[in-house]
Amino acid sequence: RRNSMTDKINPTYYQKGVCDCEKKLQTYDFVREMPYPDASAIKYIVRHREKNGAEDIQKAIWFLHAILIKEYGVVDGNTKQ
Repeated sequence: RRNSMTDKINPTYYQKGVCDCEKKLQTYDFVREMPYPDASAIKYIVRHREKNGAEDIQKAIWFLHAILIKEYGVVDGNTKQ
C-alpha cells in the first residue's frame, strides 16, 4: 500500500487510462507536450469525478474559453472581425 504522501503527490485520478500496449498512462504522459491551457483543461476533465466534480468542469470550461479567445478570436460564440 502506498503511503499518504505518495497519494498526495501522485493521486489515482492522475493515473487513469491504459493504452493499446497495456501500459498504464498518467495524465502527465499525455499532456506534457501540450500548451498549458490545453493540458489544464484535460487535467480537470480527467479528474472531475474523483476530485472536485462540477468545480473541475467549470475550470476546464474556463481554460477552453481562454483557448477560444486567444487562439481563434472567438468571444461569446462569435469570431472577432
